[in-house]
Amino acid sequence: MPLRLLSLHSALKGGWKRPVVGGRGTRRAGYWHRTGPGRSLHFPLLAALCLLVPISTETGAHDAPLSVPQPKLVTLPSGKKPLGQFLDELARQTGIRVEDQRGEPEPAIAVKIDKTTFWKALDALARASGSRVSLHPRDGKIALVKAVPNQRPLPVSHDGFFRSTIRRIVAIRDLETGAVNYSASLEVAWEPSLQPLLLETHPRDSQLLDDKGNVLPMQKEGSSLSPVDGQISLVFDVPLPVIPRTCAKIAAMEGKLVAVAPSKMLEFAFDRLDRLDKDANLRSLTQEGVA
Repeated sequence: MPLRLLSLHSALKGGWKRPVVGGRGTRRAGYWHRTGPGRSLHFPLLAALCLLVPISTETGAHDAPLSVPQPKLVTLPSGKKPLGQFLDELARQTGIRVEDQRGEPEPAIAVKIDKTTFWKALDALARASGSRVSLHPRDGKIALVKAVPNQRPLPVSHDGFFRSTIRRIVAIRDLETGAVNYSASLEVAWEPSLQPLLLETHPRDSQLLDDKGNVLPMQKEGSSLSPVDGQISLVFDVPLPVIPRTCAKIAAMEGKLVAVAPSKMLEFAFDRLDRLDKDANLRSLTQEGVA
C-alpha cells in the first residue's frame, strides 16, 4: 500500500526498495519525518538550531500506523571510573561504539547521567574528560579527541536522535559593491542506527535574537532536502541577516529542520541463484505486508 508523509512544502510517497538476489538485502518500510516548533537556546555568543519535535503522517485507509523510532536512553554508573569503562557501557546500552582518540592515558572521571539520550551522554563525557566530539561522516565513526587548550566550547543543541552545532560564523564584505553577507556553518549529526535518507538544509521559521532581545528576521528560502544516506552527519551553511554594529552579540538562533528516515528496517534473505532460477516462488518474499 502506498504511504504518504506530508511536509510543509511537499509530499513524499513511500517505497524505498533495494532488491537483492542470492544474498541479503533491506527494504525501508515507510518513511517518517519530524517537524515542529523550534526552541531557542541562549549561549554567550549564539545558539544552535533546535531540531524537530512532533511527528506528522498520513496513511491510506488500510495502512497500518507507522511505528515511530525512539532514541534509547542511557544511564551510566555513578562514582569515579576510567573513561574507557563509561564508553564501553555507552556502547552496550546504545550499540554505538565511540573511539578514544585522545592519545593519552584515560582519566578517571565522574558524571551524572540518568535516562538521557546518546548525544547528551557523550557530550557530558567529553566535558568531564577534557575532550571534544569528533565525527567522521563517511565511515560512520564517532570519537573523542583531545581538546585544544583554552578552546571555547561550541554551542550545541540536542533533540532525540539529533545533535546540532554551529561551528563558525563568517562575515564577507564585497569590496566592489560594499555588500556585507553573514553565514553560519551548521553541523547536524544523528545516531548511526537512524539511517536517514534526506535532511533539510534550509531552516524554516528561523530568526536571530540580539543581546537586547530584538528579532533579526532571516531570509525565507524554499525547502531543500539533501541526500544523507550512509552518513552520520552533514555540514551546511545557513545565510544570516545583516547584523547591526550596535549588536554586541547574538543571544539566540532558532528554527526548524525536517529529516526523512525509515520507520523500520526489514531484512530479506533469498536463496541461491540456481534455486531461484528453477522455482519462481522463491523469488518473492513478504514481511509485514512488504513484498
